[in-house]
Amino acid sequence: MSTRDSRRAVGIAAGILSVIAIAVGTIIVRTSHSDAHALHATPLPSPVLAPAIVGRDQSGNLITIPSPGRPALVTFFWTHCTDVCPLTASQIAAALDQVGPATAAKIDVIAVSVDPVGDTPGAVTSFLSRHHLTGRMHYIIGSEATLAPMWQQWGIRVHASTTTNPVTHVVTRNVDHSSVLYEVDAKGQEVAAYNNLDAAAVPVAGLAADIRALVG
Repeated sequence: MSTRDSRRAVGIAAGILSVIAIAVGTIIVRTSHSDAHALHATPLPSPVLAPAIVGRDQSGNLITIPSPGRPALVTFFWTHCTDVCPLTASQIAAALDQVGPATAAKIDVIAVSVDPVGDTPGAVTSFLSRHHLTGRMHYIIGSEATLAPMWQQWGIRVHASTTTNPVTHVVTRNVDHSSVLYEVDAKGQEVAAYNNLDAAAVPVAGLAADIRALVG
């Protein structure tokens, strides 16, 4: 083969490799774009850096979210809730069961208290045990001064009130709050959410699929 023919062959080979590289690059871009919209939760129009959560959980452990390289589920609970919070907690537990312990261990599951008065370490420990989340969820507690900035940064509305039974004089505390389950990716970006949980339950199979996608 002459020098000219050799160069021509090399040029053709380089051209073919360039086409392949472009095609592969296109596939990668398309796959990445598709994955961003593959979550069952409602995606954000554009991912945003998740607000920092820094606080102590029910065991006194210092928790910081987002944690580098780890996705997270973030929600807001109060332990004496009788409807949405216990239901959502059970749905999260069921989704973690579906993905299995190996995958569940790769995602941080966080609840932030919206009831600084009632969410004592003992109350939280009992709540997590009832809903099979012991060792699988960190539940951030503290004073209102500690928790309120987190509510504000995550867009959570909280209104606490009390009522007194005129006959028994028993005082009942109620906490009305925004019911949302946020999804944070491994880059620390808030990417999707299950909204308005007081009107709609979290689909367990969908949440399990989301956990796999976020971990993967």
